[in-house]
Amino acid sequence: ALTPSSNMGLAVELNDRSVTDGSIRLPVLLCRSLFSGLTATHGSGSDIVVRMVDDTDGQVFQTHLHGYANQRAYVTWVLKRLRGVINKHAGRSGSRLHMWRVEGDAADMVHFRLDPAPQAGSDGGGGVVGGAAAAAAAVPAAAAAPPVTAAPAAAAAPAAATGDGAAAAAAAGGPSGSAPAARKRTAGDADGSNGGDAEARPSKRQGILPAASQPAAAAVAAGTAGASGKSPRRTVAPSVAVAVASAVAAAAMPAGPAPSITHLHGCVPPGNHGSSGLPPLRAGEMRLCGLTFHPDIAPAVRRLMAQWEQALGDRLAHADPAAVQIRLPDAVPSSAAAVSTAPSPAPWRVTFDRYRLSANIVCSRLARYLGLLTADREWDAELPSERLELVEGVEPVGDMERGGAGLAAFVPLRRNDVIGVVGGYVMTAAAGQHFASRGFRECRGALVSELGGRAAPAELMVAWQFVAGAFRMPYPELELTPEGAAGPTALEINMLGYGNFAALINDPRVQPRAWEEGNDVDSAPEPNCMVVPVSVRGLVLPVLVATRDIAPGEQLFRDYGADWWRQLGRPWENLDFDGVPADRLLHPSGQLSGDEDEPPAPLLSEEQMQYGLAAAGMEGNTVAG
Repeated sequence: ALTPSSNMGLAVELNDRSVTDGSIRLPVLLCRSLFSGLTATHGSGSDIVVRMVDDTDGQVFQTHLHGYANQRAYVTWVLKRLRGVINKHAGRSGSRLHMWRVEGDAADMVHFRLDPAPQAGSDGGGGVVGGAAAAAAAVPAAAAAPPVTAAPAAAAAPAAATGDGAAAAAAAGGPSGSAPAARKRTAGDADGSNGGDAEARPSKRQGILPAASQPAAAAVAAGTAGASGKSPRRTVAPSVAVAVASAVAAAAMPAGPAPSITHLHGCVPPGNHGSSGLPPLRAGEMRLCGLTFHPDIAPAVRRLMAQWEQALGDRLAHADPAAVQIRLPDAVPSSAAAVSTAPSPAPWRVTFDRYRLSANIVCSRLARYLGLLTADREWDAELPSERLELVEGVEPVGDMERGGAGLAAFVPLRRNDVIGVVGGYVMTAAAGQHFASRGFRECRGALVSELGGRAAPAELMVAWQFVAGAFRMPYPELELTPEGAAGPTALEINMLGYGNFAALINDPRVQPRAWEEGNDVDSAPEPNCMVVPVSVRGLVLPVLVATRDIAPGEQLFRDYGADWWRQLGRPWENLDFDGVPADRLLHPSGQLSGDEDEPPAPLLSEEQMQYGLAAAGMEGNTVAG
């Protein structure tokens, strides 16, 4: 959507794809108005540096303008590397990017302003409210209502550990029954507890929890019940009652990711639910480093991190982040005797050693990635709770051979470089199997209808099993004891509706259809990155690490494993028989933006893509998109 801007320039409206990719396809009018000099000088086919000046504070962002020519010599101009601009202003689908030129500025400089899109449930005053929060805000007697309390399930659990791993209170069932006092600042817990502060306030990033539906409903009841004595009768708009009823219904929905999913992909565009894009936390859930933990295992995560800090023997502020706070789960035996008695190393460790990766470098790079080595931050700073982006210079690319999209490096990456942390929803393996097989029964109706439309003529259940199965992975080197269970159990991550750009990293196999002869399920080409389990303050995180040097233009690949492909093969074979291609389920639109009148522009040139394929040992393959 292109409209005149109040600054004598033009404005373009962001959509989900542009927010996800950090790129905008420029309408012809806007491109000619702002960049005609640059395009005439440099032509298409190369990245043209464009400096974008933030009109609010003067900050300059370096972006790239690139022209993609198709076989008809039609050039589509795309403005790339906009993720910093979008993230700074919490841009999302519907936000308007205004751009204009100022007389006297260089040809490669434009000024911009990014206006936020109206939020769902917003009252127009800039505040975002939703669900029970919207109901509570709309009730005139909200100030007289009882304070918001945690849901019963959350209240019964031990007090929440802080996001940086400190224990908030005694851990039930722990070895000593006591723990250090919690810090005042907490992050990532859905019960809103703050370690004993006088006032417990839900984080703005978390939103108001479904548990708030109880006091909100009480407020509505107080406003609509008959008044006695001198108390005036309060009236409540019907829309408020509907909002409260919806919030109460949301609180009664089953635990797990399905009821909160709004995006049918593992890579969730940022901004759909605020700055992070992830669904708001529900009662009992916990979020840390972009991973959302199921209510059944969140208490075990808190206990695990509390026990680690108890065993530290010193203040967290004195623990070196790269050497003490972060380490690999197991160590290589230092003596021949230890080698003879040690159990066989885990498969990931065998792969780690085969690629000659350095535990020291990986831990140091992860500490830097998490912000623990920043000069102005203390070593006991809390860990991030919300979605984590991958490192700068890693961007989505088209790959129709592997479901429609992939991820590639636009900058050189070195062996041992940390690319990011895999995001997703963490639950027990049994709960993960239930979610992958029939989770659609617990999803919102609109989402189910959308999937059914993509899947026709195939069965909805088969389509769900394929989509949910495409984004599941075992949680490496971490087993926890769920609430009420007798012992630890395996865990699983599902990125569907909860993941980051790591969900776009493909497997290097060329013919993974397990039901067809000549498949390569058991013989994968060499990947260039892997998931390494790294313990951070006692909690193992799934960390993406480059296994060799990666040149600009190479697509990133990790080995999913033969068993993964065989499991996905069951629903995939049925879809294939019904003529439903995988890319139609995973990426229904191949466009970079919403302009249907122009051909889609690839995010990598054909030369860059072929360079990446050659480096991966797959030269000669044709990659569309």
